[in-house]
Amino acid sequence: MSPYLVLLVFLIMMGIAGFNPKIENLSYKLSFLILTVMLVFRFGQGTDWLSYNYIYSIAPAEIDFHHFFYSDLVHSEVGWKLICNIFKVFDLDFVHLSIACALVEMFALNRFLTENSTNRSLSLVIAYPTVYLTYFFSSMRQGLVIAIFLGMLIGCLRRGKFLRYSLLVLLLSTIHSMALLLLILPFVIRYPVKQMFSVLSVSALIGICLVPVMPSLMRMVGLSYVDSSISIPAVCYRLLSAAIVYFSYTANEGDDSESDPELALLLKLYLAGLSVYALAVASDIMASRLASPLLSIEIAIVPTLLQRGSKHLLPPLVCLVIASSAFMTVKNIDSYIKQGHYAYGVTVASYPYINYFNKEDIFQYTANPYLAYLDI
Repeated sequence: MSPYLVLLVFLIMMGIAGFNPKIENLSYKLSFLILTVMLVFRFGQGTDWLSYNYIYSIAPAEIDFHHFFYSDLVHSEVGWKLICNIFKVFDLDFVHLSIACALVEMFALNRFLTENSTNRSLSLVIAYPTVYLTYFFSSMRQGLVIAIFLGMLIGCLRRGKFLRYSLLVLLLSTIHSMALLLLILPFVIRYPVKQMFSVLSVSALIGICLVPVMPSLMRMVGLSYVDSSISIPAVCYRLLSAAIVYFSYTANEGDDSESDPELALLLKLYLAGLSVYALAVASDIMASRLASPLLSIEIAIVPTLLQRGSKHLLPPLVCLVIASSAFMTVKNIDSYIKQGHYAYGVTVASYPYINYFNKEDIFQYTANPYLAYLDI
């Protein structure tokens, strides 16, 4: 069986154990340690790791903004290019940059969960298929934006430090431009939670109406290269997550929707993310890219609401959360296999974990065209 599926089973066991306050800390530390080690030492896996290695390989050995590396010929924002360039100046491999990103991401994730989740082990189960396997493992630029947003920027919003927040968002946008959307959040958090639910409903209606014309709109703004199809599994997952959050929250809070300001803030941000996703639902890639930092907040909201809710509803809701995470894990791994040009016969059940210590094995499993740029 794939190590990723074995790890999923372990995470689920720890997530269930995390409902016991006496062992929540231990279960979380075990899960977090394993996830960190696997992330730090992974090699060449996911949909984008090898392409990022290619970008790194053409970075100059000295900082030169006139080099073609900083032109539009190389697809990446200038901040990420500069980071690559600095590592290259110090004669470091891409693996070193990958490790540095992994440590920053996991540090920020731990900080966010420690401050916001009542069952951090279950939070890791929810984070595993998308936040961890997709963004941290593979889409490193987006992963960094998500991690820093969770671990640092939400704290700025909570403390009302909007200038610092805006400057950090602009800095993050030089790593991935989708961070610019986060500039709207200081205005979003002024609205009560109930109004944000209304905004979500309106956004969903508009998003449905935009489905037939979305390809034309994307061509008009120069985004014709972005896939404009709807991902039914992804939409179903979002609907299920939103339903769990809605019913858990309304059951817990009743009419006093702002009784917990910290939870209310997270809900506003999460609902803003769902609204953005709903507006762009006609293009799964676009919707996911724009909304990913805000939707990632669910990893803290869901366990917290479940733990505060009815004891009778807890078992079936936890089963739904675990089942949805397992489904998304299988779905995402299947996409990594298809997009990563893996050999015939590699399935979700046999998907290997390739790391720095067995990195030569990558040639046995995939024919990815970017393999030529690996330094092994």
